[in-house]
Amino acid sequence: MLKYDLEFNNGILILRLLGILNKFNLQKLNKKLISIILENQIKFLIINLNDLNYFSLEGIKYLEKEIIAIDQNKGITCLCTKSKKIFNYFDNMNVFIVENENKAKRLLAV
Repeated sequence: MLKYDLEFNNGILILRLLGILNKFNLQKLNKKLISIILENQIKFLIINLNDLNYFSLEGIKYLEKEIIAIDQNKGITCLCTKSKKIFNYFDNMNVFIVENENKAKRLLAV
């Protein structure tokens, strides 16, 4: 089961994912997030993956859509993760990868 928390603070949308991330449970959330990002022209996104118990690469791939939406708004996405697997997957994308939210907030410094 995937749980999530959304917070909008100081111009930054923060998405915290908890539990199990796979392509099936992220599909519904994905549509909602893309809509929020594009309609509100959000430019800064932090996705915190540190509280995931399990993730599949298919689930992680769905996060690309949020990253692309932020790119369309000429913004910046930060992923918070300690997972080398996730780091390797996103290493060549237009995204910053940091260990925690505090580092991400300092990096964005909005």
